[in-house]
Amino acid sequence: MKEISYEGSPFKKEESEWLKNHRRTSAPPPPIPVQETAQRAPIADVVKSAPATEIPVHEEEEDHHLGIIIFMLMLVLAFGVGIGAYVLIGTDTKPDPIPEVTAVADVAAINSVQDTEIVLSGSPRTQILVDIALAFKNTSLEPNGVHRISFLMNEAGGKTRQATVRELFEAIRMERVPETLFTSLEDTVTYEIRGGEELAGKLTLNSRSNSHTFGAFFDWEERLAPTLIPLLHPILSTSYLKDLEERKFHDERINMIDARVLVDIMGDAVLIYGFTDQKTLVIAGSREAFLSGTQTQEE
Repeated sequence: MKEISYEGSPFKKEESEWLKNHRRTSAPPPPIPVQETAQRAPIADVVKSAPATEIPVHEEEEDHHLGIIIFMLMLVLAFGVGIGAYVLIGTDTKPDPIPEVTAVADVAAINSVQDTEIVLSGSPRTQILVDIALAFKNTSLEPNGVHRISFLMNEAGGKTRQATVRELFEAIRMERVPETLFTSLEDTVTYEIRGGEELAGKLTLNSRSNSHTFGAFFDWEERLAPTLIPLLHPILSTSYLKDLEERKFHDERINMIDARVLVDIMGDAVLIYGFTDQKTLVIAGSREAFLSGTQTQEE
């Protein structure tokens, strides 16, 4: 059978008005260009291949709250550990001691040296002995400490100078001092209060002739006690001094040094004099004071 070709307009079925209106309102979106689809295809593939995981919003909030709670607990724990360390370590460690205020008398004990000046010019014997007694009272020394007393004389213009041996002895003497003593001694004199079991005074004199000086003291022994003991022991009572006037000196070798010693009723030495070397005469109120600061001959 022979096919007959048809060259006229194609057959076209008329659409209804409802279908036309439906097409207008529900028209599909325009197609995506090929180039743009090709560029986005890999991302779409990645998204399509990745497993879809959905995190609920309430779980994220719970995790956030839990983190805050853990952080606060760690802070509380750290604070508690710090307090515990302070209690265990800080309380075992002794704090530095608070320095105490040192009294004036204690400063001398720490330094082992005190210095006092006593003016002889115009002062009666009683006043001088009171000043010496006050120096003893204000003395605070270590066992080997020393309180140096300087006896001064006033001069014109408000100046002062060191008193000589003669000026000191004449200021405190009870009776006349042998002239041979002054002529055999040099002018310088050193007076100290020495520390030990008991405080005692010490006079150091320089001799031009030890034989003449020793002879002068030997002749003066009967009046040495009332004149010099108030200088070496200013706190002794009058009755005690009266008893010493009846006692006699005796020879004694003190640590290889020959000396003359006066002891009281208890056998305690209260006045000693002797040469510690060829030129140095020492007069002291105790054996300990006599030997203090002295290089002995003991080997």
